Amino acid sequence: MSDEALSPIQTLRVIWGAVLMGLVTVMGVMVFLTLGGEPAEEAVNESGGLPIVSLIAAGLLITTIPAGYFVRNQVYKANWRGDAVTAEGYQKGNIVFYALIEFPAVVAAISVLVEGAVWPHLIPWLVTVGLLLVNFPTGGPTRDESPRLGADG
Repeated sequence: MSDEALSPIQTLRVIWGAVLMGLVTVMGVMVFLTLGGEPAEEAVNESGGLPIVSLIAAGLLITTIPAGYFVRNQVYKANWRGDAVTAEGYQKGNIVFYALIEFPAVVAAISVLVEGAVWPHLIPWLVTVGLLLVNFPTGGPTRDESPRLGADG
């Protein structure tokens, strides 16, 4: 193995993969435990019929995703050099973003176990995993590829 350190973008890709695999593993365990447990009707009736953990997951989905994009953009702005974001700023911004969008998925996985049913409690998890897949770290903001307004040619 070489002594070369991973670049910030390569490190971020490892973190991205770990977050994705963690979410898949946690949901897989919760679904496995739920399908082996009591029927969904009994679990909901014991809690009074209000799926409070799913409502919390939905509320987190609505609040943490815009907050994640906002905070990531603020970190980008603080690390803007010339017409690009520094690699370290790109890494920091995306780590914060991944942490914020991971939160509703974890709560959704818990709701599957607590409320005893997979569907519709899976929806916040699916939205989060979809956003994570769409936001694969390509390093685009670290490259100076912005168009030059007013430039000839």
